[in-house]
Amino acid sequence: MVQLSKRIQRLFDIATTFVSGVVTFALGVFILTATPDDYYRFIYLTAAILIFIGFFHLWKGWRKKTERKDYFIRTLLEIISGIFIVTFPNLPLNMLSLIVAIYLLLSSLIYFINYFILKQQHTRDKSLALSIISLIAGCFFMLSFIYDWDASVYLIAGYFMIWGGSMMLNALTDLLFKNANNPKIRVCLPAIVDCFIPNMWLNRVNRYYREQPNEPLVDEWVNQEHDFEIFIHASHNGFNTFGHADFMFDGVLYSYGNYDGKSEQFFSMIGDGVLFKTKDRDAYIRFCLKRCHKTLFVFGLKLSEKQKESVRERLQHLNETLIPWDPPFIHQPLKKNAPSIDLHVHQIYNEAKGILYKFKSGPFKTYYVFGSNCVRFVDDIIGKNVDIVKMVGIITPGTYLDYLEGEFKRASSNVVSKEIYSIHNYDIGEEDENDPYKDFE
Repeated sequence: MVQLSKRIQRLFDIATTFVSGVVTFALGVFILTATPDDYYRFIYLTAAILIFIGFFHLWKGWRKKTERKDYFIRTLLEIISGIFIVTFPNLPLNMLSLIVAIYLLLSSLIYFINYFILKQQHTRDKSLALSIISLIAGCFFMLSFIYDWDASVYLIAGYFMIWGGSMMLNALTDLLFKNANNPKIRVCLPAIVDCFIPNMWLNRVNRYYREQPNEPLVDEWVNQEHDFEIFIHASHNGFNTFGHADFMFDGVLYSYGNYDGKSEQFFSMIGDGVLFKTKDRDAYIRFCLKRCHKTLFVFGLKLSEKQKESVRERLQHLNETLIPWDPPFIHQPLKKNAPSIDLHVHQIYNEAKGILYKFKSGPFKTYYVFGSNCVRFVDDIIGKNVDIVKMVGIITPGTYLDYLEGEFKRASSNVVSKEIYSIHNYDIGEEDENDPYKDFE
């Protein structure tokens, strides 16, 4: 009976993905073949829906006193957007060309910086090719904006058609091949959108506990036996708003980042790559919740013996490039005027009970927030070796969070567990009068 239930669930997931792909592809075809009258009908319909949703959120917010401010801001933005679209119906397409052009030109610069950094480490990847492609595409869309071409229409239509086609192909792959590790084509949202996903999830968790403070997140907690854990961090503080990622395998947790304040450059976006390793999972979770004020979304992956050996080989190669990093200040009481990054390193070393390392060589010797970052580090270990995750370009914690959630919902996926840790459901301990960090809070 259980086996039958799993089979039905698998077929339902496949059918849902395929139908979603057909609808998305059809929307792309409609946009491509639509007449000017169809376009204006679509624009006015979109404006009407935005205004309706705005008034709906106004009514909903009025009923929830604790969230009136959030709903009021959302309502204001939605109604103003709807009125703006009605007033300037031709502007959305023109503005889209400009936005895409700016995004692609910035991406080109980001890729080129990544290429330059990796070249210094004698490492090659696709950054230079991506930089050139983004530059050419960015110039094209800038010309489209200047000369009022219809490139934006083809961009939107093409995006929906590729997205829909990839969903249909993935559904057919799942139907014909039962192996969960079959490579998938993944069409991601732009990185500028993906980077806000952890914060959106955090808001959803906080909203749940505000409305139901005594009810645990049962539906969001599925803990099945797994071999590899990926931690996605979410917070409202500084750069942590965009999230962080690390992983745990064979009883060791690995967290990579830009933790050396003396090496930081360009607004902390570039610096020496530092790896923190610990075997104390509970201490690390407690540190993240208590000191960093984060919420953790933890996904568990089930691996075959061959896949586990592949990950171990990659980690063995990684360990050969590491050298211990032992800054003197982590063994002494921290000064009150110490930089925030030194505070973070001091706390993670002393409370999460691990060891800090730097890199002698390789792509992670230099940390780059848009290139060799925490997510790329996770992807380098799990993605290249087991064909579960393969992503190209700028990837963010939000990219991974969105991917893992989608895979978790699939019945035939390797992502078999999901846990959420926050101050609402995890014991971070009582306040301590002798807390060495109480003056830094």
